[in-house]
Amino acid sequence: MDIQVQSFLNSATKLTIGVSTTTTFNQVKELVWAAEGTTSTIQDFYYENALVDTSSTVGLYNLTTGSYLMSSNNISDTNLWTKQQRQILKLELAQLRRQAGGNTSTSYYRTYNVYDVDLLADKYTSNTSTVGTTGTLVVGRPWI
Repeated sequence: MDIQVQSFLNSATKLTIGVSTTTTFNQVKELVWAAEGTTSTIQDFYYENALVDTSSTVGLYNLTTGSYLMSSNNISDTNLWTKQQRQILKLELAQLRRQAGGNTSTSYYRTYNVYDVDLLADKYTSNTSTVGTTGTLVVGRPWI
C-alpha cells in the first residue's frame, strides 16, 4: 500500500512511500532517506498528532492506503546533538533543499547551493562558539 509522508525539504509536498503492515517506521525513515536524501537520524514522524514509535509497525498504527504522516526534524533537540552537530545538520538540510535534487526549475533551487562552514562568522566546536573566526565576511556566506 502507498502512504503519504510530508517532505522534509518542502513541507507543502507529500512523498508517496510504498509500505506493508509489517513495515517499521525505522524502515519508513530509510525509504524517505532514499527518496529525499534526508538522513534518517533527523527524521520524526507524527500520525494523528502523536509522535510515532519508530520501532512500531505501520499495521500497529492502522495506517491504510493514503494515510498521511506529518514530519519534522529533530535537529533542535538539545538532548541529541551538540551545538556543532546541530549547526552542521541544519546546513546539510538547507544544502539538500537548495540543490532541489538537481531540478533547476523548482522555486527553491539555488545557484549557490554548497555550504562552506569555514565561511560562517560564528561556528561551533562542540558546544562552544568560536566567534569571529573568519577574517573577512563573504557575500552569501556560507553558500558557494
